[in-house]
Amino acid sequence: MSVKRSIWISLFDQSSFPGLPCPQCEPGKLKLVSNSLKMEEPSFSATARKDPDWDPEWITNRFQARLKCDEKHCGEIVSVAGETETVQTEFDEDDGFSGWGLQEVLSLKSVFPAPPLFKISDNTPNGVKKQLRLAFQFFWSDYSTSAGRLRTAVELMLDSQKIPKEKLTKKGKTMRMDLAERIEFFASSATGSDAKEALHGLRYVGNLGTHGSEVSKEALFDACDVLEDVLLGVYEKKSINAKVKKLKDTKGEY
Repeated sequence: MSVKRSIWISLFDQSSFPGLPCPQCEPGKLKLVSNSLKMEEPSFSATARKDPDWDPEWITNRFQARLKCDEKHCGEIVSVAGETETVQTEFDEDDGFSGWGLQEVLSLKSVFPAPPLFKISDNTPNGVKKQLRLAFQFFWSDYSTSAGRLRTAVELMLDSQKIPKEKLTKKGKTMRMDLAERIEFFASSATGSDAKEALHGLRYVGNLGTHGSEVSKEALFDACDVLEDVLLGVYEKKSINAKVKKLKDTKGEY
């Protein structure tokens, strides 16, 4: 599986809210609740219009709205908020030609409860789930912080697999193992080289978030793709193996 990147947009027209996945049920999609979109211009923005140098790009509007899951049995309610931005947009003219103009679009800054960037296995420990949901929440405000939560989820996943946090030096002293060492230990004893390389890739992205560096949206998506695959291998392995055995034993005749 991989993140469906086309739907995870933060800038969009008022009439085209993206169909984000429901945070409560897997098949559901979030739809804008009719008449729930409210916008208001703060006084400082309205006052700025009196400036002789005023430009439409100075306009700031705050907005809030409600989204609802389209699955009737679920009906989850999600609150969203943000601000407007004025951007250059290409328009089709009546004469068949195209031109450029200014358009006010919505910029999402907060979504709660946050839609999942990827499906979390029911077998995932609660501590890992919590960090993943925080990563999903921070996606809308700070990619670097979101990546840092993914890194913490990896640490907790290793804890759940009983991977040690300390080691003995040649001099018999106890030292804390860093994440790279814990990943080496985990990969060599459990899941093999593919998972090892994947986890190391995620560690690099997580380190960027931890150390305050900027993490791009694409790098965050790549990290999510990697972690989703690793977590499936760890927490869904028994389920997958059981299904394979069932197919093998019954030859599909059930």
